[in-house]
Parts: sequence; C-alpha cells; structure tokens
Amino acid sequence: MKAIKFAASVLAFGCIAMQVHAQSLTEAPTVFTAGKWKVVRSVDNMTDKIDCIGIYGNDYSIQLTDHTLYAAIKGGIKGIEMRFDDDPVKPLRLPTSMEEKVGTVIINGSDFSSALKSMRLRIQVSTLVKGIQFKDIDTKDMMAALDNIKQGCPASSQRAATPEPISDKTPELAQSKGRCDSEMIGRMRSAKVTPPQIKSICQQ
Repeated sequence: MKAIKFAASVLAFGCIAMQVHAQSLTEAPTVFTAGKWKVVRSVDNMTDKIDCIGIYGNDYSIQLTDHTLYAAIKGGIKGIEMRFDDDPVKPLRLPTSMEEKVGTVIINGSDFSSALKSMRLRIQVSTLVKGIQFKDIDTKDMMAALDNIKQGCPASSQRAATPEPISDKTPELAQSKGRCDSEMIGRMRSAKVTPPQIKSICQQ
C-alpha cells in the first residue's frame, strides 16, 4: 500500500462543463463520534457513492479509512519513528516514495493493527525544512470509529448527511495537479484512497 497520502490532511478534492460543486470534508456532516474521533460522511451526487472518513478531533491532517491511518506532515518527510503506547520506539524508517511526494505518513498493515490495539500513538518525523514534527494521537476510540466506517457510516447514527459531489475532474482537483500528477492520482486510486482524500492530499 505504498501509494497513498492523508489523509489525510485536509480534504477537499468538475469539469467546468459538468459544473460539479464539491464540498470539503470540513463541511461534511459528522455522523458518529467516539472519544476524540469523529466520522464524516459525504455522498457523490453523480454516483451516490458514500465516502466515510474518520477525523481526529478537529485535526484534518489526521484521517482514518477502513484500512489506513494518515498523518499529514509539512516540511518534507525525511525519516519516520513511531511508538505505540509505552512500547519501545520502532526503528527509524525512510518514507516511501508516495509519503515523500504527498507529505503524509501512511500507516497500514501491521502498524495499522498495532494502532488499533493501542491507546496512544506517537509519530516523530524529521523533515527537510521544518525540523522535527510530532503527532501524539489518542487511539483508544479509533476502533469504534473504524467500525462505523466499515458499516458505511450510516447518517442516522447522528444526523442526516449532506451530499458531497466528488469527481476526479473537479476544478479543485484540476488546480491541485501541481502536487499530484495523473500517475500519482492513479496509484492512490489503486490503493483505494477515497476521492475526498485525494483532493485534500493534492491540495496540501
């Protein structure tokens, strides 16, 4: 799953001819909350596809999907260290090419499983121009948010959702292509990154 970014943070990913009006994740309705986590729900007006994304509090740089946690980092990622609860710090690792390009730590696979089992996740990132960047994430309610996402984030769990049209040809995404080229966007789609996340990632 080497092709992704975040999620995560913000997110706001039509062709002028189509006149599709996109809504950013910051405007999408919250349909579920658990501790410091919330799930927002958007609906594509053209396809009726529902996107469910977990947000850490009001920090849209930290986002959750059904299989990955994203933490956006500014300054150019050079090295990544993670610590789950009070376990020893995991060995320093270099960013993947996608993490470098989109400026986001992508947590999936066994690390994602560890995050779900933990109560706290600390991420320390050395960057090219902003020194050491640090994220301290309360993960104890992340599983509850994930369960809601996997259920399709039903709007009835809190309040009705407002549709969010998403298209990979929206003006917003077109404007963001200085950051994400067509190949990168294709790789993110293959990795099942949602359209709202792609827009947010590319606009960072």
